[in-house]
Amino acid sequence: MKRLVISLLLCVTGAAWSADSLFTANDHRFPIEVTSRERNQILYEMREFLHGLHNIHQALARDDLKAVALETQPMGDAFNRIPGNVRERMPEGFQQMSIAMQEAFVSLNRAASVQRDGHAVDDRLAEIMTYCSGCHDTYRFEVVAYKANKRPAVEKVNPYIPK
Repeated sequence: MKRLVISLLLCVTGAAWSADSLFTANDHRFPIEVTSRERNQILYEMREFLHGLHNIHQALARDDLKAVALETQPMGDAFNRIPGNVRERMPEGFQQMSIAMQEAFVSLNRAASVQRDGHAVDDRLAEIMTYCSGCHDTYRFEVVAYKANKRPAVEKVNPYIPK
């Protein structure tokens, strides 16, 4: 009985380990070539988004739409804080999602500050999260020692890009 339990545990562990490597070995997301410094700046901006979204959710839990409006103001301009030479090299779909997300933050700010409508704020947050997950599902940053000189020419069809 003891041998049976041990052999079953080894089989399950081996199966889990091999399944994990199958899912992580093949990353089919579209690579975006950036330098290490550029990647760090972009990831910093993404972390700022996460902190902002966390603060927005806390404000919504308190029904504090004024705090939501204050928090969303700087978030709509985050893509513009990335240097122009880096933005120009981003794939078209990445740029379109960034612009759509920027517009959604402006709309979220309006829903919180002018309309004072919590349901509209929730709708905008859901839209923003769709852009976040769509972008992370579609793209990945690949660190290279040099700066790519132009935007990639070929990009797969992206269902998350607004039409």
